[in-house]
Amino acid sequence: MSQFVDDNTIYGNYTLQSAKQYDQFWLHQSTINSLLYDLTLPLSGAGFETEIFALISEVKAYYGDDTTCSGVVTFPKEKNSEPVTLSAAGLTAGDVSQGGLVLNLGLYCAANATAEKELSVTLETGLHLVANVIWDNFEFSASLNDPQIMNTKVTTDLFKLDYHNWDLELTYVLKDITDDINLRFSEGVDLKQNTVVRFVSGILRNTLISTAIADEFIFAGFKMITDRK
Repeated sequence: MSQFVDDNTIYGNYTLQSAKQYDQFWLHQSTINSLLYDLTLPLSGAGFETEIFALISEVKAYYGDDTTCSGVVTFPKEKNSEPVTLSAAGLTAGDVSQGGLVLNLGLYCAANATAEKELSVTLETGLHLVANVIWDNFEFSASLNDPQIMNTKVTTDLFKLDYHNWDLELTYVLKDITDDINLRFSEGVDLKQNTVVRFVSGILRNTLISTAIADEFIFAGFKMITDRK
């Protein structure tokens, strides 16, 4: 994978935060980018189909009213590239000036639930998104900002597609998703309301997962109940 992601020569420095996480793990952004190129994200379900049928009405026009669809997202390898970066702002996926994080969305459809699905449409597009996710003492919060889709093109189409402003239409879909997540998690969720989690939090104390400790790293740390004061 080194021909696609440069070798990491930066190391995290053991440091005691104010919460004193004696046990620390540092994950560099190069590891995330390496894993990204092996990642395949399946998409399915009623919600996915609703979005797809609204976005690409030609699907039902071709297959009929009983059409079923699923999707697969893959990330084509980019030479010497780190499209995911980590900083105090969070995890940034895709540099806008470089066309974003390139991904392929393959849409597999069939005339009904029993028919075998076939590759109907493939979209190659660029993604930009800033995700600020924090885990602090078993309290979880997440905010997804600046969602953008860019440079979208159709690379496979089994049937004729009408004109689409793909970047605008897909950005609207992405913004709907991020708005829903922000409404649910931006204010934070205290997992310690669960009795078992509250018990575990007494053993693994001062847990922290954040990108704000050092640029290019996700920091994860905690203090065991048996660690020194």
